[in-house]
Formats: sequence, structure tokens, C-alpha cells
Amino acid sequence: MPPHLLRRTLWGAVIALAWSAAGQASVIYDFEGYARDRDGALQRFGSFTYVSPDFITSAREVPVADLAYCESFVGAFCGGAGFDFPIPDAVAFGLTAVPGGRPTSYLIYQFTPDALAHLGVYTSVGRSNVGQLSVSMGSDKDGAVPEPAAWMLSLLAFAAAGAALRRRGRVGAVATI
Repeated sequence: MPPHLLRRTLWGAVIALAWSAAGQASVIYDFEGYARDRDGALQRFGSFTYVSPDFITSAREVPVADLAYCESFVGAFCGGAGFDFPIPDAVAFGLTAVPGGRPTSYLIYQFTPDALAHLGVYTSVGRSNVGQLSVSMGSDKDGAVPEPAAWMLSLLAFAAAGAALRRRGRVGAVATI
């Protein structure tokens, strides 16, 4: 294989691998909420993880079935989450009395403007509650099985190494014992 064709093929494989990896990117919202009890002490209220295909820039209500993880610590069941809902730049933790039911009440956590649309860790401090939101980039795939582009890149790398070794010639010493 001519060197210029080999270089083009390798660059094509690298670009294909990068393109397929970029297409799988997602935004991960991890939330942990605390609420004050009757004595004024903060108690862990609930937490959830939501994997979104893009940043949240408008109101979005997420049913519990679409959350990657959701747990309530107040004797009720997790009922889902709301983003920019019912007020801008807020996260709403929904509660329900029935597992898998629609939320009957929400605890609202207000964050800094545009926190939902940017990577970072944000803290909401209100009179009666405190929440922490982590916004990070992730991947929809768990990495257990490589994509076809990754296999192709590996095969091309082995082929390039083999071609380079073959081009060097067959000069070498043979050791005998």
C-alpha cells in the first residue's frame, strides 16, 4: 500500500472514530436535595440522575421512568423531576404516594441563571432547602463493546505496523541455542 494512501486511510479512521464518539455524547444531571425538618435541621430529601441528549434550555418535565436513578428519603416515592419547571433555572423534585405515579407535590430548588445549560457544580440555598446539582458530559454507551470504528482503527494500526516491519526488510540475526 503506498504511504500516502496509508496515511489517508489512517486519518479517515481517526476522523470516523472521533465522529462516532462525538455522536454519542450526552449531558448528565446529578442532583442531591436536602430539606429542613420541623426542628430546622437539614435532612437528606432525595437524589436523582438524569441523562439528557442535550443541555436543558427550556422547561422539561421528566417522568421517573426516564431517570437513570431516583431515590426519595422522606417516606414517599420518587415521582420524577422538572427542569426549568415551574420557574426558570430551577430543579423540581417530584414526590408521589404510589410507586411510578405522577408527582403530587414538588420541592423546588432555584439555581443560578443558566446553570442547567453549562457544565459545573451548582448549589441552591433556600430558606427551607439546600440542593446540589452537578452537570457533566458523559456517554450513552458503557464502553463494554467497542464501536465498529474502534475495531477498524485497531485493525488499521496493526496493518500499518505490519507494513512498516515488512518494509524494513528481512535483515536480522538469527540466534541459535
